[in-house]
Amino acid sequence: MTLGSFVARGEQIGTVEQILGASEQAGLEAQRTELQRAVLEQQAKRAEQEALAQQARARLAQAERELRRATELLEVGAVPRKRVEEAQTAVQIARQEVLAAEQQARIAAEQARVVKAGAERIGPVRRFPLIAPVAGVVSDIRATTGQQVEAGSELLNIVDLSVVYLEARVFEGDLAKVRDARRASYTTAAFPGEVFHLGEGGRGRIVAIGTAVDPQTRTVPVIFEVMNPANRLRDGMFVEIVFDVGETAPVLAVPKRAVITEEGRTYVFVFNGGERFEKRAVLLGAEGQDFYEVKSGLSRGERVVVDGVYQLRSG
Repeated sequence: MTLGSFVARGEQIGTVEQILGASEQAGLEAQRTELQRAVLEQQAKRAEQEALAQQARARLAQAERELRRATELLEVGAVPRKRVEEAQTAVQIARQEVLAAEQQARIAAEQARVVKAGAERIGPVRRFPLIAPVAGVVSDIRATTGQQVEAGSELLNIVDLSVVYLEARVFEGDLAKVRDARRASYTTAAFPGEVFHLGEGGRGRIVAIGTAVDPQTRTVPVIFEVMNPANRLRDGMFVEIVFDVGETAPVLAVPKRAVITEEGRTYVFVFNGGERFEKRAVLLGAEGQDFYEVKSGLSRGERVVVDGVYQLRSG
């Protein structure tokens, strides 16, 4: 088993050995001696019960022969019917004795097996299997072969990534819109150019909306449950989530690549003709997948720089 290996629920993934000290080994040796004596006693009882069962089977065979003989004599009128009835009763009693004797023999055999198994398990080294409690991927291994560990030590982590949870931090002013949103999407730097959809037609859904506002960021957590085939999303990965709030009113917007931030304010470079560009402060509104809403600072029809923004900024 290595880091990143997939394990099934209930699969044995390792073994822990418990090595006892000298005093504990002495106590075990005394237990082993006592159990060995008990094994011999149980084996003797088993032999005795098997012998009794064999005797009972012999008596049954004899009773069945007597019953056949009495039945044949009754047919020719050589014996009264009472003789046959007595033989039938003897057969029934013999059968009951056989069943009881065989049951006692099985009990004795099982007791002998259990005691013998207990004696065989006693030793200076005890081994315990490590069983995976869930199916998943080994994400962290904290012990190596032969390492001594204390009771309660964390040996490894198994992560089930078939379903993951995404946490979006939503500003309190946008919470009402998010509550009514039926769809959303998210992107991650791990898969550039890919957009993953949530909600209607997507692989995820909102499962919880926080009840408290973070006093520092003034945001509320919104939790999505997302199906994660092939374990593409990993624990701790950063994603950007965009909510589709269903609004269709036209707004002025600029590409995200056109916006720069300096000292907490946002700017764009506006093209003024020729080689002239104006750095202009803008007030942003809603954020889309690739665009920002512009509430003030720009007019419809003005052209902004999208490529080469940072060259202009440094110049």
